[in-house]
Amino acid sequence: MKIRPLSVSKGLWLISSVLLVFAGFLSIVSPAALLPVLMLVFGLIMLIAGLFDVAIFLMTREQGLGGSWLLADGILTVILAIYVLCNQTEISLVMVAVFGMWIIFSGVLRFLSSLDLFRTGAKSWWWLTLLAVGCVVWGFIFLFFPETAQSMVGLFLGILFIVQGLAPLFFWWLIPRLKREEQN
Repeated sequence: MKIRPLSVSKGLWLISSVLLVFAGFLSIVSPAALLPVLMLVFGLIMLIAGLFDVAIFLMTREQGLGGSWLLADGILTVILAIYVLCNQTEISLVMVAVFGMWIIFSGVLRFLSSLDLFRTGAKSWWWLTLLAVGCVVWGFIFLFFPETAQSMVGLFLGILFIVQGLAPLFFWWLIPRLKREEQN
């Protein structure tokens, strides 16, 4: 049985998306009461999502699906996940800046990936561009308005994780359409 990299990638993108969106809803529902547990869950979800990005890069690097940007995003997400997992007691103090920087970096990389999709002629490249801009805007809100972000951390983190989860969902949705466009 031959493993089809694009099929595996599609499955990993869907799992990553579901986990990130789940983390977003969990953050909105109960931010303060479960902060230590949430940080552990978020750290694990970030670790899984980052490892999935690296795995997807390794399986699809010949396909030209945002290659090096996907790898960079995966590596940064793994590094930040390890930081979150190793600094549970301190993370609430620097959480706003860490998540703000992560979202800005991921947004920039998603924008660069959308440009790669544009160059390949994909018709839906602009959806990823909109998600990228949303990520960058939310990241800057976290960095420039930290007091507001801290007071609304559950809502902001929830929205950030949901937005981060929409990008892999976009790729999960886009892959079959790209295949169909190539066949036509």
